[in-house]
Amino acid sequence: MPSGNELIVTNTNDSGDGSFRNAIDSANTNAGADIIKFNIPKTDPNFDAIKGIWTIQPVTYYQSILDSNTVIDGTSQRLFIAEDTNPEGPEIVISGSIMAANNGCLTILSNNTEIYELTINNFPSTAISFSQTNNGIVSGCFIGTDYSGMNSAGNYNGITLGYKVNNTLIGTSPYLQQPNVIAGNLQDGIFIVDSSQNNIVIGNYIGVNKNATDTLPNYLRGIDLSRGADNNIIMANIIGGNYQGIYVNESNNNAIIYNSVGATANWVYNLGNSDGIIVFNNSKGNNISENIVGYNNGGGIIISGANSILNLISRNSISRNLGLGIDNSDGGNGELSPPIILSAANNQITGTAGVNQIIELFADSTNEGEVFIDSTVTDASGNFSITVSSLPTFPNITATARDVLGNTSEFSSPFIVTDIEGEENKLPTKYALYQNYPNPFNPSTIIKYSVISDQKVCLKVFNVLGMEVALLVNENKEPGIYTVEFSGAGLASGTYFYRLQAGTFVQTKKFILMK
Repeated sequence: MPSGNELIVTNTNDSGDGSFRNAIDSANTNAGADIIKFNIPKTDPNFDAIKGIWTIQPVTYYQSILDSNTVIDGTSQRLFIAEDTNPEGPEIVISGSIMAANNGCLTILSNNTEIYELTINNFPSTAISFSQTNNGIVSGCFIGTDYSGMNSAGNYNGITLGYKVNNTLIGTSPYLQQPNVIAGNLQDGIFIVDSSQNNIVIGNYIGVNKNATDTLPNYLRGIDLSRGADNNIIMANIIGGNYQGIYVNESNNNAIIYNSVGATANWVYNLGNSDGIIVFNNSKGNNISENIVGYNNGGGIIISGANSILNLISRNSISRNLGLGIDNSDGGNGELSPPIILSAANNQITGTAGVNQIIELFADSTNEGEVFIDSTVTDASGNFSITVSSLPTFPNITATARDVLGNTSEFSSPFIVTDIEGEENKLPTKYALYQNYPNPFNPSTIIKYSVISDQKVCLKVFNVLGMEVALLVNENKEPGIYTVEFSGAGLASGTYFYRLQAGTFVQTKKFILMK
């Protein structure tokens, strides 16, 4: 954070000496760099001792920040008090709850403006808006939530990078390694628009609470890239609960990488958006790679429109979406044909696709691609064959194809794996009950078991009270490896147990239904 002239906010008044408004006005009149700091005592009438926050409520809009190199440092309040009065989040809350309609909080019209650790909520317009600026930073802020980051207190929009905003960072920063929580807003969480380019959105919680355990939806889009929002990096964000997680419209060459869209790495929490990632309307050359995309109520990744082409979809973990994992519609990505998998046994996978296409192979419990396995390239006849060290313990193998132009196909039809460990035509040597997959699950999961002699086999599911809720198998079985699907559609979320009995062999395992 750069040094500069210190302007100290000493009270929560809307105007006058020591007010936040006066500090902004003073920064605009001073030609040099300025740092606005908060040194408000606990005796201030708008200090909430229970919540540990100081609330500022402007009646009218603040003057736009016009002078370059202005820093608003909310971390200064806890340093002044010498304690963290609000361990849940920022100490300073700027609330628009009595603001006139159509007014936002901070409008940035100057370069190198940095904003750290504020809660901004309940504004009838945009919380923070940049226009025609470079090199801004917003880090460690709660935008659209209450002081705790666990409840909605939405603005109309969260953060807007408007006309020709470049090289601005929204997220964890060198000065403050804290994410923004941008949730609960009535429209977009982050709106990047009108030739705003080369910006970085990194490490934020968007549409979810500060712990990423539940959704606090931005009711339209988590991140909206529209009308020439090119060459931006959207990286390592957790995005959930929104109508659309990430929306790309008439925007090119953006990198959407390492995000969790609807699900986190452990798949424990269902944070689904209505749709995960949508690339739409003349959007080309976007790179969608290494993301987790799951639990979305529509499509996982949707590429739509005849001129939405050359969009790379690579090495993502895509599963548990109610719609297609990858959906190329209305000419999106040229509606490139997916591969056909012909065999998967003894750790070798073969199939066909177009000539000289890159094939990515996945394992999944249904028809998507939860686990990336490996990639290969088709030969001059369009055939591919690859031997991998091992195949994941999933019932299905799927694949995508990518042509020489960069278009990526939808997933192939799943190939059912009958020999996931290279033991084709071999009988099992022991009774076994395997861990289900996926786990947690919603609403269905696969249970695998093996028997080694002709036996009456009984497989049941019980709740935590020991009450039987499902009888999955109750018949004689010859030696072999079997799988059975269990659906918990009519059951409540929670922990359940499944028990296999075959002769004297009895084994029980636990699984979790997460709706």
